[in-house]
Amino acid sequence: MDLSNANTEPYYRFHRFHEEFNRTMRIIVAGLWFVRQQRRSAGGPVQLPTDGEPFGKNLWNDPARGVFPAKRFIAQMGVVRVVTSLEDVCVGIKAECDRFAAISGKEIEVGVVDEDDAEGLSPKSLYARLGWKKDVLDSFEPLYEYFSKVRNCIVHRSSRASTDLNKHATSSQLLTCVDGSKGPRGRKLPALPAITIGDEIALLPRHAILASEVCRRIAIDANEKLLEYLGEEGVVYMAAYHSLLCERPIITSARNTPQAVLNYIATNRYRVRLGNRDEAVRILSQMGEWGSYLRRFERLRTQGRLG
Repeated sequence: MDLSNANTEPYYRFHRFHEEFNRTMRIIVAGLWFVRQQRRSAGGPVQLPTDGEPFGKNLWNDPARGVFPAKRFIAQMGVVRVVTSLEDVCVGIKAECDRFAAISGKEIEVGVVDEDDAEGLSPKSLYARLGWKKDVLDSFEPLYEYFSKVRNCIVHRSSRASTDLNKHATSSQLLTCVDGSKGPRGRKLPALPAITIGDEIALLPRHAILASEVCRRIAIDANEKLLEYLGEEGVVYMAAYHSLLCERPIITSARNTPQAVLNYIATNRYRVRLGNRDEAVRILSQMGEWGSYLRRFERLRTQGRLG
């Protein structure tokens, strides 16, 4: 079995979100550009399409005036979604570790844990809880922390900058991180917005994209560390759990045999390269979980829940 290019379930979900998020931001920005080109004519105000929404006639004297606040709003909501998505990845990774530890007896090394994550599991707390090395996390953590604080200001302060954000925005750790980091294809990172306590944070869509890229790099490292912890047994059990054993199994086109379902999730969703078609079944059997998998398959097939 080759796990060198494999996904885990939490990372697979984040990766799909990351791709869709970037496409959505580009489409919205392009759409707003077209709105900005509209001008009132001698015949009257501009009528923008409603696409079926109950907006009435949707008449505008100067549509361009609404584009800038719309871009800022989209950027704000984008940062909120991105930071929350990484917290969701961290929760999912901790769940995968706990689930595998429960059936295998494999211990989890617990480090020093911050107790200030009441609203989610930050990557910093995840790495501490699992005793993981923080080399990659430390290199991006100042930027992640920046966007996390921005998210908190958006959600709890109507996008007005806090003293805490202002302090972090001018810290040497953040400045060093920004100077030493590169975006996709080695591009220089976009300048972060100036922060003034009490003023609205001047976010642009590019900042939401940057937040997504920062979170993606942390998620990649966490995915690699989770794969190292799970090993072959843990990855096969992860595929078994999410394909049939959990309360809401993944629906796929593979539904003729339990082996086909297991192999499809392992190879297509998690990008595992199996040595042969029987390898995953053999590993699950050695773990004593194949019987449960068979019974669950028959139950779901009887209930018509296999797609």
